[in-house]
Amino acid sequence: MNKRNIIACLVGGIIIFIWQFMSNVLLPIQKPVQLYTSAQDTIMSVIKANISETGTYLLPNASPSMPKTEADAYMQSNVGKPWALVHYIKDTNFNMGLNMFRGVIADIVAMLLLVLWVLPNFKEVNIRNTVLACLGMSLCIYFTTSYADNIWYSKNTIPSLIDAICTWVPAGAWLGYYLHRS
Repeated sequence: MNKRNIIACLVGGIIIFIWQFMSNVLLPIQKPVQLYTSAQDTIMSVIKANISETGTYLLPNASPSMPKTEADAYMQSNVGKPWALVHYIKDTNFNMGLNMFRGVIADIVAMLLLVLWVLPNFKEVNIRNTVLACLGMSLCIYFTTSYADNIWYSKNTIPSLIDAICTWVPAGAWLGYYLHRS
C-alpha cells in the first residue's frame, strides 16, 4: 500500500461519509424511512411493557415452540391483516461522535477494499472505469441488502438506492481522477 493509495482511500471514504451525513441530516432523503406518528408515546409504552430485549421483531409471528402445522395455520390466519417489523433497542444511546467515527472508518475500509482488490485488475484506471465499477458495486450492494429487505419486508428502499448511487459515483470519479493510469 503506497501513499497515493492511502490518500485515495481517505479522501474517497470522506466523500462517501459526507454524502451519508447530508442524506441523513441535511437533506430529506431518509425522511420516508423515518416517519413520525403522534401516537409514538403510546406505542413506545406498549412496546416497552411487552418487549424486554433489543432485537428486530416480526409481528405477528408464530411462536418458535409451535408445531409447524400450527405455525403455518397461524401465519395463514394473518394474511391480509396489518403487520409490523419492530426494531427495538432497549437503551437509547446517541453517541454521535462514536457513530460518526465508526461510519467514516467503515467508508475508508470500503474504499481500501476497492483500491486493493478491484482497481489493480483494471488495465486502465480512469474516471469512466472507476465510476462504472463503483456504480456496479453500489447496485450489487443495494440489490443484495436493501432491495432484498424490500422483497421480504415491504420496506421503502428508494432512499437506500439514492444513497448507493450518490455515494459511490462521486467516490469513483475521485478515484479515477486521482489514481489515473493508462
